[in-house]
Amino acid sequence: RDASNELVASQSVGMQISILQGSASGTSVYTETQTPTTNVNGLVSIAIGEGSTNDDFSSIDWADGPYFVKTETDPNGGSDYSIIGTTQLLSVPYAMHAKIAETVTNDNDQQQLSVSSTGDTLYLQNGGFVIMPGISAANEDGDSGNGNDTGDNTELPTITATSVTSITDSSAVTGGTIDTNGGAVITASGVVLDTVSNPTLDSNLGVTIESATSGSFVSNITGLSASTTYYVKAYATNSEGTAYAVEDTFTTTSSGGGEMQFNIWQGAEITFTKSAGADPTLKANQDSITPSVSITRGNSGGEIYNIIEESQSTKGSSPSGTEWAIGEIAEIENLNFTSFRSAVGSPRQVVGKSLVLHIISEDVYISVEFKSWGQGQSGSFSYERSTQN
Repeated sequence: RDASNELVASQSVGMQISILQGSASGTSVYTETQTPTTNVNGLVSIAIGEGSTNDDFSSIDWADGPYFVKTETDPNGGSDYSIIGTTQLLSVPYAMHAKIAETVTNDNDQQQLSVSSTGDTLYLQNGGFVIMPGISAANEDGDSGNGNDTGDNTELPTITATSVTSITDSSAVTGGTIDTNGGAVITASGVVLDTVSNPTLDSNLGVTIESATSGSFVSNITGLSASTTYYVKAYATNSEGTAYAVEDTFTTTSSGGGEMQFNIWQGAEITFTKSAGADPTLKANQDSITPSVSITRGNSGGEIYNIIEESQSTKGSSPSGTEWAIGEIAEIENLNFTSFRSAVGSPRQVVGKSLVLHIISEDVYISVEFKSWGQGQSGSFSYERSTQN
């Protein structure tokens, strides 16, 4: 939508797309511009790597991640970008298979691969096939994989909201998590907001457009009015239509009161330790910080995770319900919060670094400093953290 809140439909818009390395505010390793044309709903679909650029897309070392996609949009078709969003790129089955395929040394093992028109099946030159779990209608129907299934089990995606944080008199931060894609590619995601309940893509005061097709995304909302209540919903769109998360509401601070308000725990420091091989399912080996977050680590190594919501760690997103930033509590207004992995890089290098933990559900901020991180499959770690005042 333009500055007058009119839908920018069926016209060219200016876009700049950047690949950032390390974090949502990391170094740009690739930048391009495009001028796609919106559809009747004001949405665009682009292929990164096909725009105007002086960079080399093929030179990106995807193994040296994490990577993030930053999109900047000018609804008027120029380069005065006013709509900005950043989201993390996550591994998909194709990418993971490509990594494994680097080990092929025998020409007899090499085969030509082709992808089905629905994008859910890899066909091998020798007549075999691989169905991609979770996105294939054939998986759901019990299809034999012979390509003759004509059933359409595509449905709306499912999406959950992220709590609104960092509220000032003119801005706020929110987002969402795409839980399932409904069996079809996600073509648009973001949040819609309004000063009346139940905003949608067709009726709203503002829209953010992110590039997330799975997992979590963050939306930075700017240009808000002071002392105003807003209603916000995360959305995700596939070929079946648009699904919305449960509506959330927040009120901006008064004019001149733009300083961010933070609920910071500044009580006595405590030390939590999980020993090597200790059972992560036992309460004694979990740091129960709030009713929504209890931190532990599995004995097969990997990252820390929130055992209240997760049974094991998921690289790039655990611990769920949390955000992390490198830095001190005193710098909180300038910190960039993201997932644990994105914030610290390699967990084994986290020892001795000062971090700030944001627990999203209770909206509290806690200072943390890791004292140890067990290597291999020990599952051990320890840290000091602040407690409630």
